[in-house]
Amino acid sequence: MVAAVDEAKVWRVALDGLARSIRSDWPACTGSYPLHKIQGSPSSVASWGLMPSSLSHNPMVQHPIYYVEYAEVVVPSTLRLRFADELERRIDFSSILAGALFGPLREPALFNQVRVDPEVHTVIWPNGADFDRATLHDWPSHAAAFLAMAQRWGLATR
Repeated sequence: MVAAVDEAKVWRVALDGLARSIRSDWPACTGSYPLHKIQGSPSSVASWGLMPSSLSHNPMVQHPIYYVEYAEVVVPSTLRLRFADELERRIDFSSILAGALFGPLREPALFNQVRVDPEVHTVIWPNGADFDRATLHDWPSHAAAFLAMAQRWGLATR
């Protein structure tokens, strides 16, 4: 006879063990950089309060990881964004709102529904449009490529 298994309990025990293991090993993995808690994040590591304050110093991570913490529409088609590393950026998207995905965002009613997704930490809209958070963080180095793409679609406005 096979005993009934409470799968939820098995997962809780396994995750608790993993959390203890990560807590004890984390300083070795990160080079003892300070830790901080990312509030509201659904990811396991962040919910345990184990996200390093700067992943860019971790030799295992080859690029910094940016999180959008706040987004606000300041004028039509323009957002003010704040990132976890305290960078604030104002981005005017008006010249790149073209094509099937971004074109509908020219409508202020839709553009104004922007929100920060708590899981992926970037801006999203109800129609499925979003931007990579690293692209937003480093927008000045990506803006020309987005404008060229919008112009290829033949729908760009200047």
